[in-house]
Amino acid sequence: MNNRLCFVVAAAMAVCGCQNNGKTAAAEAGAAADNTLEETADSVQQPEETKEVTDIASFGLKGPVKEIITTTYDATEDPDGTLQKLNESEAYPRDTISFNAQGMVTRDPFGGVYVYDAAGNFVRGVSEKSVMKRDTKNRVVYYCQRNDDEDDAMFENELLYDDLGRIHRVVRTFWESTTTMTYSYGSDDGFYPIKCHIESLDEGFHITSDMEYNYTEFDDSGNWIERELRYNGTEAEEGVEEDSTTTWKGQLIERREIVYY
Repeated sequence: MNNRLCFVVAAAMAVCGCQNNGKTAAAEAGAAADNTLEETADSVQQPEETKEVTDIASFGLKGPVKEIITTTYDATEDPDGTLQKLNESEAYPRDTISFNAQGMVTRDPFGGVYVYDAAGNFVRGVSEKSVMKRDTKNRVVYYCQRNDDEDDAMFENELLYDDLGRIHRVVRTFWESTTTMTYSYGSDDGFYPIKCHIESLDEGFHITSDMEYNYTEFDDSGNWIERELRYNGTEAEEGVEEDSTTTWKGQLIERREIVYY
């Protein structure tokens, strides 16, 4: 699978899977900036009260989650349809996302960095140019991460929720690529998505993909710690004959270590 296809699959795994391929410029910049992020919070004026935060639920989690470490494995499918775990995937490196003690996201599934003051106000991402917006229910609905030195090294995420507060659609823009991920759930009260449809335009290539999730193991808090992913898709260059279309499919197994407060 080439880099474009890896990005699309990783994007679909990210929001509700808390998984990210860790290779974007924004993510690398975020890691480099970690040691300086907290310095800004002390100088920010604080509001009179702190609003209730729902980030943990927004990202499909339950309980006082502190961090999630996700490991992705390549997998093979037996004739009876059972997936067997192989080696740790090189295409999707191990990754960590995190929340503070108030339940606010501090590192999101895409490598976005969030720093808050003591009252819970967003202060900055990797720089003061980063922008976060929340809706009237205090859910993250927009995040734009910019670097101080490189205005073009940025990504934007727009999150839309359904009537039950589950993430329904994510529109992710990074440089010259735009990816739209639409999630569907198995029942009216299903907490985890069972399918994701992806449409992506990346430097003149149109990519479509469909993913199916099968959850196989949960912890005592009701959060999944292992799931299977089966995906398929097509890639075509705009303006090129149809016989140039590339098709692809595969399967993965994700394993999560969840740390609680």
